[in-house]
Amino acid sequence: MALLSPGFHIRPQIFTYFLFTVFLYVFHRCKEKGPGARVLWISGALCLLALVVNPYGLELLRFLWRDLRIDRPITEWDPVPRWNLSFLEIQIAFLVVLSSIRKISWIKWDFVLTLFTVFLAFRHQRRTPLFALAAAPFLAQGLETIIRAVGTVLAKGKQTKLSLPAQGVFVAGILVVATVQLVWLGRIHWTNRFQLTVSPSEYPLQAADFLKRNRIIGNIVVPQVPSIYFSG
Repeated sequence: MALLSPGFHIRPQIFTYFLFTVFLYVFHRCKEKGPGARVLWISGALCLLALVVNPYGLELLRFLWRDLRIDRPITEWDPVPRWNLSFLEIQIAFLVVLSSIRKISWIKWDFVLTLFTVFLAFRHQRRTPLFALAAAPFLAQGLETIIRAVGTVLAKGKQTKLSLPAQGVFVAGILVVATVQLVWLGRIHWTNRFQLTVSPSEYPLQAADFLKRNRIIGNIVVPQVPSIYFSG
């Protein structure tokens, strides 16, 4: 949930997250049933054909390629810092995914896709939900690997399981972390009365409210933005 939190907005990309999840589910089911490479290649070709059937044609793909490489003075388009703890959940998740490598192949499509979403997430913060969705199975495998490794260490020390006090501390730690998250999120929603809100320091809420209250209509003059943001 911490990795998905940047996607908790009623914005167009929420459809991207949903359809990306559907894609992962369908592809995993397709892999389980084993329809053969031919079916996958045909499906991929049809998807590419559907992608270019739009009013802009191939220009849409060129626009996306240019647009994804633009650095914007917007927080969500900033890269994820690699050497501080401000995005610790992403760094931990990436290490957990890497811990599952021993059980999988580097060339598996879903693992390659996960590494690609890692690259996207570290390049732009707003893409961390894609990494969370793609990495979910590997996070589970990585956690299992870590738990088994701990069990092996205990077994070598002639101890097959944690002592009761250690188990109590472990469970208490999980409950504390969960409680802190619930209280923190609950306080935010309670303060906002369970409504979607945005910060006036980041969005022109007061200006929009002024226009609405005074029934001002017509064209609006805004500061000039570099044309590179509207390329394509």
